[in-house]
Amino acid sequence: MPCILLAPERCEGFIKDIKFHFYTSLTMPTFLIEGTTFDSKQSMKASILQATTASTKAFRIVVNRDHRYLVCCASHNAGKGWRKNPFVCPWSVECKPSSTHDGTWKIVNIVGNHTCSDGGSNRKRNYHRNSLEDASQLLQTFIPSKKCRGATHQLTTMMKATDGLDLKAGQAHNIVQEKSLNGMHVHIGQYLLLPSYFDWLKEIDPDGNLVLETQPCSWTNKEQFKRLYISFSYVQKFWRKGGCLPLYAVDGTFTMSGKFKHTILFAVSYDANNKLVMLAYAICDKENEDNWLWFLRKLINNFPGSKCILGDFVKGLQSHSIAELLANNNIKFSRCVRHMCLNCKTAHAVPQGKNRTFEEICFNLAKALTRERYESCLSELHEKIGEDHRDWWSSKYNQFASYHFIENGVKRYGKVTSNAAEQLNSVHTDNRTLPILLLLESINIWSVKMFFERKVSARNVTEPLTNFAFENHTKMLELASRRSVSWVEWNGTVVSGVVTNPANILSSVRVSLETNNHVINCPCKYVEDTGMLCVHAAALLRHVQTLDVNSIHWYESRFSNTSYADAYDVELPSTGLDRALKVSDLLPPEHKATAGRPRRQRIPSGPSNKTICLACGQTGHYQKTCPRPSTKVRWDNNKDKAYAWAQHYFKYI
Repeated sequence: MPCILLAPERCEGFIKDIKFHFYTSLTMPTFLIEGTTFDSKQSMKASILQATTASTKAFRIVVNRDHRYLVCCASHNAGKGWRKNPFVCPWSVECKPSSTHDGTWKIVNIVGNHTCSDGGSNRKRNYHRNSLEDASQLLQTFIPSKKCRGATHQLTTMMKATDGLDLKAGQAHNIVQEKSLNGMHVHIGQYLLLPSYFDWLKEIDPDGNLVLETQPCSWTNKEQFKRLYISFSYVQKFWRKGGCLPLYAVDGTFTMSGKFKHTILFAVSYDANNKLVMLAYAICDKENEDNWLWFLRKLINNFPGSKCILGDFVKGLQSHSIAELLANNNIKFSRCVRHMCLNCKTAHAVPQGKNRTFEEICFNLAKALTRERYESCLSELHEKIGEDHRDWWSSKYNQFASYHFIENGVKRYGKVTSNAAEQLNSVHTDNRTLPILLLLESINIWSVKMFFERKVSARNVTEPLTNFAFENHTKMLELASRRSVSWVEWNGTVVSGVVTNPANILSSVRVSLETNNHVINCPCKYVEDTGMLCVHAAALLRHVQTLDVNSIHWYESRFSNTSYADAYDVELPSTGLDRALKVSDLLPPEHKATAGRPRRQRIPSGPSNKTICLACGQTGHYQKTCPRPSTKVRWDNNKDKAYAWAQHYFKYI
């Protein structure tokens, strides 16, 4: 709806009496009049906002100073020479204070009508009709990350993509600062909704293990958040069908919301296509023996049959109670080799050259499948490191050496690191900046989406093996073509032969195959570690033409595409909240802010310089060292806003 422009000389008598910024009747639309006087600058700005809202057009502030106020159409950037650009909307309103210096303002100039709705070359781009409402809703739901890193750029990008507005850096910075200071009620309000959210999860997934633990609060009679554990039933069914490798990879990471500190414990495994699968996760206060023991007990109960757990020796995992728990369930702990390299102080002092680096030798040492190969790599490692670390690496063989796990009947499927859990931490980097309720919902939606995509892709595979196993099979056949078989003996159902590498004649290996049971006995121990065909068995099968080298029976059944697709054929729960959650009285966890870096020069204390705490108002201490619990201060200051937000959360999530 265009603005109606009236010349001052044609309505001079009318302007003297009017003190409002618009005139409305049944037959005349809302309009601005050049020469209108306002009582204050605030009423003038409100008048322009109401008039432009009624005309379904948004404006952009170009100049906002004490002596001038200029706005233009929001459909362009209003850069240098914007008035002379024929491809942008020329509409603008200019206001100045009156000459009497009594605080009144006056519209001195109105230029043109809105042309941003015209088509063709007469406009630069169109503007949304509900732009103001969209911008308002976006600013209400925007929550910056910890320390507002990148939040200004993120907000300007979101506003331009969703609303078409180009916010200035200063405007976006002010909004981010305001949201970061006033966002505490959002975080507290989401704890109030956690019990109802878990009730909703149990309704959509009644067979899953969903635990929310609370504890009595020390400063009130209400319950307080302690920790939670989530493991869905469709992941447990996938595990029982043999879709995952029988091993865990665990790791912990931190939330980055900046309000309440949490630690997320992830448990990850691999499927038959070498893709990571999130088994379960927990949110607690920190990594310690109690939380790890509680998490691993539930993990082993929900996913039985694992023989190995991959991880680093963080706080809690190296305790005697966890070692006893793993021993009682016949699970061996495998230490991450990558973390061991980082823990070794000489890793950064090894010279880089034509010889293999320190990390390569350590990985070859961990992947050595035979004791002879391990001793060879260990002697090479001793040449790279000092005497202080030689005994340390030699004594830790039972924590990382593959040959030791093979001798004890444990398959690690070539995994010597906990990179799967580390990768999952990086996947949820953005989610870890969210409050707790949005964090849970984001992780749960990601898990269901990942399962659905793999469920669809598994049906489209035409090969008898999974993509990972098929690539390994192709590689082994290529290497087997370079091997020679010098002697073959067929004794009923057992085929034996000597496989030799022409590049190294001394490396002859005798292989035997049981054709009825499809069992491979090879001294290279590759089959015992991975469950897949080794290069020596592939060379013997190629030599004996009556045997099928491409048979899937030489692999574990989990690597067949039929078993892979059947494992992913599970019923997935619905995603997305479809109901209003009830507000409870669950309080956020205790959080004590760290003291931070101490001052180099202390401020001398005296009668004229008393230290006043901003939390309780008393003297003698700072806010960071306040004896009152930090959560109590936050709750007292934000409980009203938190309850109000929780009651109307549905329009924000």
